[in-house]
Amino acid sequence: MQHILPQGRCQWVNPTLKTENEEFDEDEEEEENEDPDEPQQEEGPPLLTMINQDSDVDGLPAWSAARSSDLIPAYSVAVLKSNTWPGACTFGFDKKFENVYIGFGHKYSSENYSPPPPPPVFEEYLTDLEVTEVLIRL
Repeated sequence: MQHILPQGRCQWVNPTLKTENEEFDEDEEEEENEDPDEPQQEEGPPLLTMINQDSDVDGLPAWSAARSSDLIPAYSVAVLKSNTWPGACTFGFDKKFENVYIGFGHKYSSENYSPPPPPPVFEEYLTDLEVTEVLIRL
């Protein structure tokens, strides 16, 4: 299963590896920098970890659990909704499970951006006798 690494990719790429074109251009730099710092390879989390290991979200648990029906609990489906990723849902019955995500790709934040309110609406133009147009008939 793929996971987005802190590098921003699903597969780790070593940024210090040189392409064929860069090898010829950087021969002089190699003499100066003989011991470059090698980055550590990034790895994603292991598959199917326990949900109690997930971090809380602004005081809320990472997941909210519910059953599909309380009428016949033996045949109800267990539903877990993610509080970290709104729109992520997992449901399972017996030993089968599925994951569904319908969202915008943004993590939950209690401090969401709200645009400033629009300016107040102008009042209607006041009409007086001085301003009223007079209809002149000829």
